[in-house]
Amino acid sequence: MRARLAGVDRVWIVAQSNLLPSRWVPGDPTDRVKLDVVDGEFARRQEYVHGRVKLALYIRRMPPQDTPTLLWPPASAATPAPPPPRPTPR
Repeated sequence: MRARLAGVDRVWIVAQSNLLPSRWVPGDPTDRVKLDVVDGEFARRQEYVHGRVKLALYIRRMPPQDTPTLLWPPASAATPAPPPPRPTPR
């Protein structure tokens, strides 16, 4: 599971609304490993609940501070993206 998520920065989980977060433990060992990996390597950022369905967005946690991370271009040099084009009236 960790190898599959190695290059992923965001994970969406779809579940029943009463399961995330909770003390619920999946009966299937594979599902337990999946939730352990997501909880250990990702942080919940957003969630949407509609009735009995929950959609939760998890973002990869930052690497430890002792590991230098090279960003290019530097964050201070980043420019915002232009707005999308407006649709033409018909």
